[in-house]
Amino acid sequence: MANPPPPASPLPAEVCRTLGLSDLFAIPWTNHLLGSIGEGLVVADHENRVLYMNPQAEKMLGSAMVRLKGENILKCHKAPWKVEEVLKGYSHDRPFREEVRVGHRWFSITASPLFTPTGEMVGSVMVVSDITARRELDETIQRQNQELMARQSRLDLQMELARTIQKALMPADHLRFNGIATRFWNRQSQVVGGDFALISPDPQGGWLVLGDVMGKGLSAGQFVPLMYGFIYDELRTTLSPRVLLSRLNQRLTMFIQERFTLFVTALVVRLESARRRAWVASAGHEGLFRLSPAGLEAVSTESSFPLGLQPDPTYHEKELALAPHDTWLLASDGITELDKRDPGAHPFGWLGRLLEEEAIKQGGTPLDVIATYLQRYPAPDDQTLITFRLDAPLEAPSRATATPPPTSKQV
Repeated sequence: MANPPPPASPLPAEVCRTLGLSDLFAIPWTNHLLGSIGEGLVVADHENRVLYMNPQAEKMLGSAMVRLKGENILKCHKAPWKVEEVLKGYSHDRPFREEVRVGHRWFSITASPLFTPTGEMVGSVMVVSDITARRELDETIQRQNQELMARQSRLDLQMELARTIQKALMPADHLRFNGIATRFWNRQSQVVGGDFALISPDPQGGWLVLGDVMGKGLSAGQFVPLMYGFIYDELRTTLSPRVLLSRLNQRLTMFIQERFTLFVTALVVRLESARRRAWVASAGHEGLFRLSPAGLEAVSTESSFPLGLQPDPTYHEKELALAPHDTWLLASDGITELDKRDPGAHPFGWLGRLLEEEAIKQGGTPLDVIATYLQRYPAPDDQTLITFRLDAPLEAPSRATATPPPTSKQV
């Protein structure tokens, strides 16, 4: 039996040394492989002479391989830097990266030296990617971001103006008039809400109004001054909260004229301290409470439609007796709808429990107790509170008949 032939001996070292980087591109398989790469590929020898360009590189750089073969790689890209400077200090694990513009196109250039296993530099490779579409998209996004920032800046200014105007129209924190003491507190939400409040003394007593325009932001804030104008006009035409709400509703519905949707809730209190009496009417607005030594009581006001929804709704009026030791509270829905706090066993939830523990038992001022508690939490909506009480013991003379002013302002 014949012995098998001995294994082929490795190529002599002399042959290995004669194989250079340029020999790779004489192999058809290598050309096909590198030509199928999506990016442009340029390979140069250790003297920066072009050895190979795939079709993608030719197309991107607008240069044919037959014209550039053997030329300096610098002629490929016409970029403002030289290959020697690019490759100096860079390695395969830390390649040079740059984005350059060639004509109307943008290219991402990645260049790095090629080393043998012994560390000898035998050439360099440059990978070219067409990033024109990405750059155009980046520019579009940047331009849109700048436009959005400008719009946001204008919106922030408008919001701040709306917030400032809303705050400027609010009543004073403390007022005393005609034997009545009032306190006022308001905290605006991050986006402007539609809360508005009014405390208006007059010779017979005074008015308290707490309301809320639907929505938030500029859409709500822009109508707050409108409501103040309507209210101040109509206060001079009646002494009845029920009539006041009817006239406000008429003015608001005429202003809207079915052009858009807008409604306003309002709670109106007419005070006459000489008789220790108050009259209250509501247009879709709850939140009237009486705090006495016995505890907190929610006052039913027989609410009707908010202003602006119906052309001729019926509003009801309720008479209240004012006692010297009672404090009355008008609260916006930013306070009354905070039902996320632990209600405990109190019928009025956190508000009733808080006032009984800290206002009645510990002697705290109701408004200060509530405001201190609410400031522990973010304000999802405007939070507004008005309190009133008899300022001093008063005689109770017979009520003078008030002659209402002319109703020429009625719409």
